[in-house]
Amino acid sequence: MNSLTKRTWLDKLDDLLKANLLHLRSNFERLRNGLAKCRDYIFNFLENPAIPPDNNASERGTEN
Repeated sequence: MNSLTKRTWLDKLDDLLKANLLHLRSNFERLRNGLAKCRDYIFNFLENPAIPPDNNASERGTEN
C-alpha cells in the first residue's frame, strides 16, 4: 500500500463515526455518539506507548 492510499486507524474511525448505522439499533447509536464525544483522547494509547491501555494503576491506587 503506498502513502497515497494508506489510511490511518483514525481515518477509519472517523468514517465509522460518520456512517449511517441507525439500522443497527439505538444501542449502537449510543455507543457511536459516545465515541464521537471522546474521539480525540480515548485512543491516545494507540499512538503513545507511554500511555497504558487500561486504568489498572488508578484502580490499584483506590484499593485499601
